[in-house]
Amino acid sequence: MKKRTSFALICVLLFSLLLTTSCNLFQPQDQSSTPRDSSSNATTPPITATSYEDVISIYRMAVKHLGTYYNLYPQEFANDMYAEEIINADDKAKEVYQNIFMAAFELFMDEFGVKYQGNGINAYGYTLFDINGNGTDELILMSDECDIVSIFAMIDDKATPVFHNLKGKRYFITADGSIKNRYQGDRSTDYVYFEHTYTWKSDDTLFDAGENKAPINEHIGRKELLEITKQNISSMFVRLMGPLTLQKSEIMTWEWSNNTYRDRYGVRTDIWGNFTHSNVRLSVSISGVDEIRDISAKREGDFVYFEDEKASGRIEFNAQSVWVIIDNSKDGNFPTGAWLLEYISYSKG
Repeated sequence: MKKRTSFALICVLLFSLLLTTSCNLFQPQDQSSTPRDSSSNATTPPITATSYEDVISIYRMAVKHLGTYYNLYPQEFANDMYAEEIINADDKAKEVYQNIFMAAFELFMDEFGVKYQGNGINAYGYTLFDINGNGTDELILMSDECDIVSIFAMIDDKATPVFHNLKGKRYFITADGSIKNRYQGDRSTDYVYFEHTYTWKSDDTLFDAGENKAPINEHIGRKELLEITKQNISSMFVRLMGPLTLQKSEIMTWEWSNNTYRDRYGVRTDIWGNFTHSNVRLSVSISGVDEIRDISAKREGDFVYFEDEKASGRIEFNAQSVWVIIDNSKDGNFPTGAWLLEYISYSKG
């Protein structure tokens, strides 16, 4: 009797175990150790374009995608222009992305794509500066050489696009905050130079003031136009992809100039010796004026700050050039200003 009872009990236990196991095969598994599909279960914050931080985040998505799209070009702008992160964003955020991307891509193709390819994205960044003098900073998306991509203003507590350079034109920011493009007319105008101007309205948007003959009828090159913008924006440039990699121990001397011909340079800087995270030795020469000779300067990332008895200023390293900026002159013969130096020679140790 006891054996039959024991046998029956064992059968019941086995049947219960089998039933439980079979049921579990059709139930959701315990996800404590199994990765969950983030697209269906995790809650991802929606992409918005309300604050400057939102715009910068969208800008970063667009710039990271430039190289991928560049490899597909030429083609019509289509879904391939959208980074994966932005595809499911709302229409407003996608519109902001599209305009930033198209403006950045024009610049990428013209200045950075062919020559620098993947490294070209290192040239992009932004600055916050009160262009129109209303007491609130505008967000300027630009290259480290001051090519303007887009401008946003804070209107009704929302980041609002007021300017997109969709055709890669040479726009520059003037001392009064207006935005201009300078170009030469056709034969019917005897090749007179014109300026197309945008001025600020009281509601912090831009007014298209149209074109007028340029006040000085002569060619002004890209470099000189960029220098105008740099001189009129005192805020620091923030590199979108982070600091450049400048530690090059094999290079003993860098000589940057604004001309390919040594005997014709206008501005030159020589950097040599111990180029460390914190210190640099350099000279700055301005042709026909004077020279800041062989001084020790302080380095902070992509910036080098210098000062001597003649002047003080800084050098800003770019992806393919440097800025020499004299902020303060202690000598009446030593000029202040900003110079873009694009030509480099160097020696290795």
